[in-house]
Amino acid sequence: MLDELGGADRIRKLLEQNGGEAKPVPPKPEPKKEPRGDARPWFGVQPEDLTDDVRAQLKLEAGVGVAVDAVPDGSPAAKAGSSRGTSS
Repeated sequence: MLDELGGADRIRKLLEQNGGEAKPVPPKPEPKKEPRGDARPWFGVQPEDLTDDVRAQLKLEAGVGVAVDAVPDGSPAAKAGSSRGTSS
């Protein structure tokens, strides 16, 4: 089956440009894998500063505490049960 982008005419033109030879398609590169062992540790949360109102409700000093804005699926924080909106 030929595609809509030129079909047989497109194939003929490409072969003419390559001297009539079909060239092999290079393999797709393997996706990069995160190294193990020397990888930096991570919790897997996106923190957000607490507002003054929330800090007051939690009876925290100024500049103390964060809220969890996002937790990526499969992250250590997700596996531990953390979720968006958690504060500490």
